[in-house]
Amino acid sequence: MSRSLLKALAVGAASLLALLGVAEARAWSAGTVAMEESNLALARGDLKHAITGARAAAEAAVPFSPYPDEGYARLASIARAAEQKGDPDLASFAWRAMRTAATATLPATAAQGRVAEANDGILRLAHAPLATSAATGLATRGADESVVRAELASDETPSPSLPLLSACAALAVAATLASAARALRNRVPVA
Repeated sequence: MSRSLLKALAVGAASLLALLGVAEARAWSAGTVAMEESNLALARGDLKHAITGARAAAEAAVPFSPYPDEGYARLASIARAAEQKGDPDLASFAWRAMRTAATATLPATAAQGRVAEANDGILRLAHAPLATSAATGLATRGADESVVRAELASDETPSPSLPLLSACAALAVAATLASAARALRNRVPVA
């Protein structure tokens, strides 16, 4: 390989790493802000906004960030407390927020087990004596468990290969741009 090609590849790789670093810093910051908002809402007793903030924190999954775990823990805590108080609407809102965050998180392994935990909570609500279809968003009260499970069975979790394909595409774009810049530089004299 020629020295200029290696230099172009190094610049492309460095650019990609910088872009990934910026994306990670942005997600980390989003997790921080979301948990702060959730904490403030919880302190005010505004549980719906506490759930919304916790969900945003749970979705801010980047390596070494504590915020996704804190967000999931907050969602589960609020959901369980609402179940114990007999508030199926709030419990359903929290369990569904957990499920949504878990299915939206990349990589999918970052939210491992969270979809099942949320589904279990939703199933409990669907079969609770006071459950209504409005509270759970599922089949009507007393429905067969298989009907409710079928509604929850859709696997909306992103493919684990999606980040790898995205990284490969970014590298291909960087290599193409480096090659185009090299070709252009060889054809156009620099003053």
